[in-house]
Amino acid sequence: NNQYAAVTDNCMENVRLGVQTGNFSQANPGSSAYQVISGNTMSVRKRGIFHNLAYSTASGYTLSNNTITGVVDANETAWDGILLSSLSVPSTSTNNIINGAGIANPSEGYEVWNVKSTTPASISGGSVSATTIGLSLNNYEGYSSDGTDGAHATVSNLAITPVASGTGIRLHDNPLSSNANVQLAMGAGVTVSGGTTGLRVEN
Repeated sequence: NNQYAAVTDNCMENVRLGVQTGNFSQANPGSSAYQVISGNTMSVRKRGIFHNLAYSTASGYTLSNNTITGVVDANETAWDGILLSSLSVPSTSTNNIINGAGIANPSEGYEVWNVKSTTPASISGGSVSATTIGLSLNNYEGYSSDGTDGAHATVSNLAITPVASGTGIRLHDNPLSSNANVQLAMGAGVTVSGGTTGLRVEN
């Protein structure tokens, strides 16, 4: 809780989850250099980065220049590169390389769930490849529960190459939720190559 740290330039091989944050409600009393997860190389069975539960006066984290690849594991049912969840303070994800090649289960590059409208997650640069969905915003699936803040993000300069049957970007207002808004602001330089659907808006 509220333990700010720079997690940089590590190699994580065949782990279930690379890095997880949790329960940040107080501001970082030190340098912003300790609000970064950057330059890491991760091969993961379930999830690369789980940036979770930052609220009140917490300081924002930057997730940058990480390389995240998938490892097949028969015990897992889904895979994602970066999950941004339950955030009421800004977060920045930039120039991450996410590759789900070989993962047969449903997979996502980025997933955004329960992120407040006043502090949308910022995603820019880098790439997502070989996933079922490149960028997913939803108000339920992210944690299999109602995301009462919905899902809010901005995206720019992200290159997405889903699997042949996949979707580039999906926005989903799930009927199991209380129907909080799911909103994405798309800037310049977002590309989707391949797959079946470029952009899917579903409610």
